[in-house]
Amino acid sequence: MKHMLTCLLLLGATMAQAQICNDELQELTHLRQANVRKEISIPGFDQYQTLKCDFHIHTVFSDGHVWPTMRVTEAWQEGLDAISITDHIEYRPHKNVVIGDNNVLMNSVTVLYGARIGNGNKFFPGAVISAIPQDLKFRGEETTVEIGDNNTFRENVTVNRGTAAKNRTVVGSGNLFMEGVHIAHDDIVGNECIIGNGTKLAGEVIIDDRAILSANVLVHQFCRIGSYCMVGGGTRSAQDILPYAMIARDPAAYCGLNTVGLRRRGFERDIIDNIHRTYQIILQGTGLLKDLLARVEEEIPNSPEIDYILDFIRTSKRGFIR
Repeated sequence: MKHMLTCLLLLGATMAQAQICNDELQELTHLRQANVRKEISIPGFDQYQTLKCDFHIHTVFSDGHVWPTMRVTEAWQEGLDAISITDHIEYRPHKNVVIGDNNVLMNSVTVLYGARIGNGNKFFPGAVISAIPQDLKFRGEETTVEIGDNNTFRENVTVNRGTAAKNRTVVGSGNLFMEGVHIAHDDIVGNECIIGNGTKLAGEVIIDDRAILSANVLVHQFCRIGSYCMVGGGTRSAQDILPYAMIARDPAAYCGLNTVGLRRRGFERDIIDNIHRTYQIILQGTGLLKDLLARVEEEIPNSPEIDYILDFIRTSKRGFIR
């Protein structure tokens, strides 16, 4: 994908009445070398007025060597009447790349083979999207990175392609990935998550909607992180993180409900109390886990939030942080 940014700078001469004939314009558009001079005859007050123009100039923002302001000064000194800066602002995505509308890719953003990017995303300098995975089992299979809408990727965020395990890495919509975040192969990140500076996700991690991970969190491969949780800075997680929970300390431990976050998200007091009672039974009760879950079903009023917790625990493959 190559976009041409053309900026016409008029240097002194009045061009309001200028009419360049089609033949001369066509000739100018085929000039491919920088600093090509062309004298143009323009209908003037008498018969014709001759302007000296340079219609193909590259600056440091493309493959040139001077700043635009310096080139304007040079043009004045050379007696030119008009110049056209034709910098090539190039995003160089590989083939097999799809980029939607209204995305902002800042300087030094790299979009590689297999990227699927939705609309309204913002990529800050140094972001690398859809690089091949760092998994040694990767054998060059056809895999993708699929990104939704309205995400923000701050400086030096990396998102790797999937492997044969799941074939794709998925990022939802409305997420904020702060500086230096790494999203590894086959990860699935939901919607409206906040991932802090320097946080690293290993492969095949799942993050449910609206989770918050503070800075420098390390998440082990295959872990799942529940919705509306809050993970403290520097936490190392080798097990699943329960939804609605606060997790911190070293080693990582359950530190209570993310009560403030739940209130800000509009959770009713009764629901918050039921979640709290559910975790009291599961984390402080005695007996087998399956019996504790059955006790929750008997004692706690049914709701989507309680069902989500029970399903999360029953499907956990690595166990969960207590």
